[in-house]
Amino acid sequence: MSTSGAGATSGAAGGDGRTRLEDLLRQAEAEAEARGRQASEERAARSDEAPTAAAPTDRDMSPAAAPDAEDEDAVAREQRAFAARLGEFRRTAVIVPTLDGDLMTATYGGIRWIYAFSDRQALARFAVAAGWEPPPADGLEFLTVYGARLLDVVVPATGEPTGVALDVADAETGGCVMFPPVRGIVPDEAAVDGTNGEALATPGEATA
Repeated sequence: MSTSGAGATSGAAGGDGRTRLEDLLRQAEAEAEARGRQASEERAARSDEAPTAAAPTDRDMSPAAAPDAEDEDAVAREQRAFAARLGEFRRTAVIVPTLDGDLMTATYGGIRWIYAFSDRQALARFAVAAGWEPPPADGLEFLTVYGARLLDVVVPATGEPTGVALDVADAETGGCVMFPPVRGIVPDEAAVDGTNGEALATPGEATA
C-alpha cells in the first residue's frame, strides 16, 4: 500500500477535479456544522419552554432539572454515538480508491484527507458528485482496507496531519463521517493535538 506521493493524488484529475474534491470536503464540513447548530438550537428551545406547572416546587428547581444538565446529556450522547461509529469503522473493511498507485486524497483545512467508502454504491455517488463523466465507479482502482489499518498504520505513515473522510458525498444525508487526526482516533504520534497542543476537532465536533 503506497502512501508516498499521496500529495499528487488529489490533483491527478486535473485542476477542476481537485476543486470538486475539495468542494465535497467543504460541503461535508458545512453539513456537519449545520447539524450541530440545529441540535444546539433544539436544545436551547427545549430549555426555554415555559413550565406547565402552576408553581415551581423544590424538585423543579433542583440542579438535576437545570438546562445545563440537558446539554451535558446531549453532548454525552453525541460522544457515545461518535465512539460507536469509530468502533464500527475500525472493524469494517472499507473501499479506498487509488490513482496512479497512490491513495486518493485531498487537502482541506491544512489536513490531508484520505477518501474511504462503505461500499461500491457510496463510491459511485462520490464519482457523480466529483463530476466524473461517465462515473468510473466500476473501473476505478481501489483497495479494500480495514478502518483500523487506515487509522493506525496508513495515517502515521504519511508523515503529515492526515485524517479519513468516510462517504464524503453523503454529507447531506448525514452519512459522511470525518475522522480527524486527533488523539483517540489516530495514534498519539500522528495526532495534531498530541504534538503541538492544538486540537483540530473533538470527536463530538467531527460528527455534530
